[in-house]
Amino acid sequence: MRNVLLHFHLFKNAGTTIDWCLKRSFGDQFFEHREDNIMLRGGMHYLMDYLIGTPNIVAISSHHMAFDPRWKHRDIHPWYIILLRKPLIRAVSIYEFEKRQTGDSLGAKKAKYLDMRGYFKWRLGVNRRGVIRNFHTHYLSGFSWRKNFIIYETDLDKALLNCRQSNVIIGFVERYDESMVLFEHVLQPQFNDIDLSYITQNQSPQSIQNPMTYLKSQLGESIYAKLIEKNTMDLRLYENLERDFTTHLAEIPGFEDKLLALRKRSAALRHVPT
Repeated sequence: MRNVLLHFHLFKNAGTTIDWCLKRSFGDQFFEHREDNIMLRGGMHYLMDYLIGTPNIVAISSHHMAFDPRWKHRDIHPWYIILLRKPLIRAVSIYEFEKRQTGDSLGAKKAKYLDMRGYFKWRLGVNRRGVIRNFHTHYLSGFSWRKNFIIYETDLDKALLNCRQSNVIIGFVERYDESMVLFEHVLQPQFNDIDLSYITQNQSPQSIQNPMTYLKSQLGESIYAKLIEKNTMDLRLYENLERDFTTHLAEIPGFEDKLLALRKRSAALRHVPT
């Protein structure tokens, strides 16, 4: 049975840094899959066929990874790593990112000529894709191509069930170093060369000191309340999985020493001459 590491690179969740680590660990055996439409349409069948056809790949990353951790394959054993982020903080980051980016996507155009309140009002509209509406629950429940992005209680249940499978490891942007220790602890028996010490990649400028206070002041009461409402499932998902995460960390032997070692390795990387 061949172990393959699948990085579900969720938008604005520090995935570029994870990809940098995987490239450093696995070199040419790591692949960034960026043909999003093919991945979306093909699902697990496409993903497994692709991996069978590229036997050199040890780790792969995609923004629209097919996510069905209970999928069984006779030749491939997938291991998922996923970073989550606090939904409302992530929403602020998306606005700031789209306002800065040079691309001509509709989101980038809207962010450049709308203020934050106008942008969020547009993004929360019923006909908009769910970039800031229960985004995590949508994808982790397995619905990577649902047009209306409407999320139900049963979707939250599916997302939690999926994320609690033994081959899924969930980390958190807000607890990044701890997440890397957990990832390494679980994955090293299957992927001996994995080293998740890091240099932060694609980091947004820290222009907002207190994102939540800023968000409330910019959106006003009605839009802020709507943002909370449209992320109810994501907020609950985050709370439940962070509780699981804390339990998993407590089960790692010598966790504090491993955390210190990771931070020392990462600091050493930042001081290596280029």
